[in-house]
Amino acid sequence: MRMQKLVSQVFQKAVREYFADSPLGVSRIPVLRRPADVASLDELKDRLDGYIESSYRDFLLVSDGMDGLPLVILGCSDWEPDGFGERAISYRDELDGIGTPQDVGVEEGVPFFPVAINEEGSDGIFMGEFTLGGEYRFWWVGEGSSRFFADFYDVLAYMHDKASYDPVETLD
Repeated sequence: MRMQKLVSQVFQKAVREYFADSPLGVSRIPVLRRPADVASLDELKDRLDGYIESSYRDFLLVSDGMDGLPLVILGCSDWEPDGFGERAISYRDELDGIGTPQDVGVEEGVPFFPVAINEEGSDGIFMGEFTLGGEYRFWWVGEGSSRFFADFYDVLAYMHDKASYDPVETLD
């Protein structure tokens, strides 16, 4: 119920911002998708080598992704050919190719999986185990910034209200 309430708040904010745009319709229309089904979650879990962080899974059970935010939050359906998932993988590979993860303290070789991407493919959120103790599970990187979050609930809370969570910018 807690995740459902937060998703509703994030979506309501996106709708308000959409209607506040001038001219109306410049940004993407906010879309709250149907919940993911168990079979789709199992397929995604296989893609992730058996791991989905619990609050991200809770989110997918409320909405299988969201559009119309500054970032498209990826759901199970985004991993079809030519979906946003492919764009997010390209961005991840680009980051890994230029050493960015190590620049902010991510251990070399740590796998990280995209869960959100902007339309330009220059800003994204990745799920992984970013410290040896597992304190941080999400990394929001792009457009000159880097932020780490403990769980996906914290990411959504930050999207809704930047004062609700104080992410760290580097793991060093």
